[in-house]
Amino acid sequence: MTRPRLPVRVPGNFRRSRIKRLIAALLGLGLVAATVGLLVLSGQITLQSSTGAKVSSGLHEVATVPVNASQLVSWLPDAWQRERVLEPATRMMIAASYIRAWAAIGRFQSTGERPAVNDTFSGAARRAVLDLPRTGPSATWDLRHSLELEFYALDGATVAFHDGGANIARTVGTGLNETVLLSHESYDVVMVLEDGFWRIRQLRRSAGSDTATLTTDAAGATAITGTPTTTPFTVPASLATEYRPAGWAPVLPVAVTASATPTPTPGATPTPAPSVVPIPAPTLLAPATLGADFARLRALGFDTIRVPLPYTELGGAKPTDDAITGLITLLEQADRHGLRVDLVLFDGFPDLTPANWVAADAHLTAIATAVRGQPALALWDLADRPEQRTTGSPSPAEIRAFLLHAGSVLRELDPGTPQTVSWATSAAAADPSMARLVDAVSLHLTGGGDPTAAIGAVRAALPDRAVLLTVTGLSTEGGWGPLPKTEARQASDVARVLLAAERAGLSRLSVAAFADTKTDAGGLLRADGSAKPAAVLFEAGAQLTTIPAPGLLDYATSKFWILVFAALLAGAGVLLWVRHRRRKRRLQKPGPADSPTTGQHDRPGSTPQ
Repeated sequence: MTRPRLPVRVPGNFRRSRIKRLIAALLGLGLVAATVGLLVLSGQITLQSSTGAKVSSGLHEVATVPVNASQLVSWLPDAWQRERVLEPATRMMIAASYIRAWAAIGRFQSTGERPAVNDTFSGAARRAVLDLPRTGPSATWDLRHSLELEFYALDGATVAFHDGGANIARTVGTGLNETVLLSHESYDVVMVLEDGFWRIRQLRRSAGSDTATLTTDAAGATAITGTPTTTPFTVPASLATEYRPAGWAPVLPVAVTASATPTPTPGATPTPAPSVVPIPAPTLLAPATLGADFARLRALGFDTIRVPLPYTELGGAKPTDDAITGLITLLEQADRHGLRVDLVLFDGFPDLTPANWVAADAHLTAIATAVRGQPALALWDLADRPEQRTTGSPSPAEIRAFLLHAGSVLRELDPGTPQTVSWATSAAAADPSMARLVDAVSLHLTGGGDPTAAIGAVRAALPDRAVLLTVTGLSTEGGWGPLPKTEARQASDVARVLLAAERAGLSRLSVAAFADTKTDAGGLLRADGSAKPAAVLFEAGAQLTTIPAPGLLDYATSKFWILVFAALLAGAGVLLWVRHRRRKRRLQKPGPADSPTTGQHDRPGSTPQ
């Protein structure tokens, strides 16, 4: 007979110790969550204060045939007007061979390869190229040539021409210690036809070439020589925001597709197939759409818009006619609504190594030629935060040489419009060598921190240059960081930036973006067109000092803290489940009265084992 199981009584002090351990576990989880939050916050601060990715110390190789070879050569009217006229096909072959010869020089200097030199040079010219000094890492890129025919032999085997516009980039050294030479040179060239190939027999450099030299050292200092001294243009005061159109190309017309004509039934009346009727569709840059946006911007208190020009979307090295038309339409509508426009070049153009400068020149020439002289055009921004563009591993010297080169090309195309460069840090913006190349110095900060110290550092280093401040990254999409990204925080950050600019006497400012997009929630308007609380802070007389800081509700709705709270609740649930399981097991454990040997002596005839 089995005895009834007696209930196990848990002492009160045991229950209290279990509760203490549960509380200690919850506190441990809270400590872990706080540590994760601090790590995320420190990571954000590190990213915001970073000056860019590590630069490569390797030398960039020069391609055997440049990618944009067709854009390198332009022919002036021929000076040779005698017996034989240069045939169009022969002219193309000569230009192609001449470009390959320049690429062969760069390839030989960067890699030591000789086959391309042997294919494109002949005689004394070949020996001169192979004897070029190679005391250290060096490379050559040709950026533009302007050719004028001076002689063409009757047998069609010899030509002579003058290259009066050879723009050449040369690099010496690698990594942080590097020198870039930008030269505008002239050459007298003789080419001969040998074994079916046009080869350079003579390449003689003319006197009077201009060379600009840019050098960077390991300490980050930049030195520039050979550039003309210019008086900076006056940049007017402005209150701007970033404006990105929905697209730069018109929407293609939609057509009604004709359905297949059914097989006619004998004796039935045939029904004609429906015709294809094009349905007109408005363009993304329709004047009415732009006019509505610009009227809204003026009502909010802005007098300027900052428009990034996406390199790829506009057509790359060959901007499309639709993109050019859309840009002109934008400038015309801005002028009608009393808005000035700052155009930011090379948006999304990540690789600033010399191998891509030819494409950049073609893009810049097409854009600047189309819009120069527009009344609304107030400022050219050569690049936005160029020191953070690490695709292709450009060195600091190559990045700054690109800006020097692009600024020089733009001065030739549009000499009357001011130029600037937007740097990501005050240290880069305060570089006096780069600052004297532009008319105003721009500082582009992200987040809503106080910019007073950065503004002061730039002004102290460059008292003779106007300072522009751009602040973006004021997103309201929630985010995964411990600091909330809400509309209340955006309003607080905008008020802080506006107050700092007012106290510093800064009259040129661009804050946030006009409206949210699919990829960026940092606009002053929501995607549906309704205004966020920060939008009203740009009106005249706005009370900036009364904007409260983010409250507890902002933190409670943050994705990060929601995840932390969920983790704590899950941890507490797991601990309670474990505690319940352990208690249940203790209750089910047999006691002394339930020993297997108990009761065996009560049965008659039983023998103890």
